[in-house]
Order: sequence, then C-alpha cells, then structure tokens
Amino acid sequence: MGLPVVTAPVGDCAERLRDVQPSLVVPRSAESFADAAEAVLAARSRSNGRETIARTLSLDAVAKRVLAVYERALEATDVTARLRVSIQLKIERAKGPAPSPAP
Repeated sequence: MGLPVVTAPVGDCAERLRDVQPSLVVPRSAESFADAAEAVLAARSRSNGRETIARTLSLDAVAKRVLAVYERALEATDVTARLRVSIQLKIERAKGPAPSPAP
C-alpha cells in the first residue's frame, strides 16, 4: 500500500486517481493543498495508488488501449472508404451514361 495522494487538476491526474483511495484533487492553492493533506493524513490510511496505477498503466493495459485505438481507426477508415465508393457510384449514376465519341 502507498501513501495518500493530493494533487491539482493538471493533465490526467484526476482520471488516474479516480479509483485511488485516499486521494484528493484540489484547486491550485496552498490552503487547498494544506487542508487536503491534513484530511488524508488524519484518515491514517494507506492508499491503493500503487496497485491501481500498476493495473491501469501496466504494459499490457496500455498496449490493449493502444490496440483498441488502432482498431477503431481502421474500422472508421473502412467505413470511410466504403462511403467514398458509394458516393462516387452515385455521382457517376447521376451524370448518366458517358457521351459516345464522335466518329
């Protein structure tokens, strides 16, 4: 178990700490940090931060998320390509048959 966490809302800190207890995301002021530090230390509880971050930011977890992004991009590309072909066919049909070449 790790130490309690107190941070400001910068970057992805709030997202990373969503499942970490005890942890607090506070406004960027000395008073807010002091109050939050006092609160988490008064709880006299270790945090699950190390385990949570290890689970969500492990090589396997990050690799799965990266692969999911690529899969969504490929699906979107496939849909876009099919849509493009469909639109091109509709345009060609709307133009009608091509004129015959003059003799």
